[in-house]
Amino acid sequence: MKLSPAPLIPVLVCLAACASREDPFAPGARLDVVRHEPATEGLAPLRYALVARSEVGGADGSLHLWLPLPTSSPYQVVHSLAWEVGPRGTYAVETNEAGDRLLHVTASGGALPPVLVRATIERSQTFGDRLPEQLSSRVEDPAEWARLIQRRGGRARLAHGVELFEGGGARAGAWPEVIVEDEWTPVDLRSQQLGLHERRVRLATLPPRAERDGEPVEVETRYTLTRE
Repeated sequence: MKLSPAPLIPVLVCLAACASREDPFAPGARLDVVRHEPATEGLAPLRYALVARSEVGGADGSLHLWLPLPTSSPYQVVHSLAWEVGPRGTYAVETNEAGDRLLHVTASGGALPPVLVRATIERSQTFGDRLPEQLSSRVEDPAEWARLIQRRGGRARLAHGVELFEGGGARAGAWPEVIVEDEWTPVDLRSQQLGLHERRVRLATLPPRAERDGEPVEVETRYTLTRE
């Protein structure tokens, strides 16, 4: 199955009439981002193998672990997905209000062996348009950028995933997403462009998390992302 380049196209920014002419980001303003022109063809898609290994310390009490699972979108196609849960754990796949798929693992009475998630993902290499001036900012922190756009009347949120280093290796990463014509669209703050960078794989709007007896506990998740 081949992945067609995502339809990223230049954008216009429209402000609702409730915004004042002197201050387009005055309280009550609404920021709408709409597509304007056809997109430029992207390069051939890239194929990645993803492995996530999650561990939770401790052995006493009732444990709940939620791990985000990759999903297909205009920017990536999940070709295969599998997970390994030890004999002490039971699991179910859940979907939250944001549309994320989560592997929910439960265990009690003993330490839980590491939980593994494996996936094969095809990523598009579509060129994104530069952010319009109204969305541009010198803010580099993804969460802070999303809050800034929300204050300006736009719809923005944080997305979590895995990022491949230039020289190899992978780490957990986060970046903002903004609504473009009723669709959540990734934003690359480093290049100031719309679209998901080719070295990134999206997982969910939340990182892995765990609770033991109802109290939050630390989750250690290590990622491997290799190009096939």
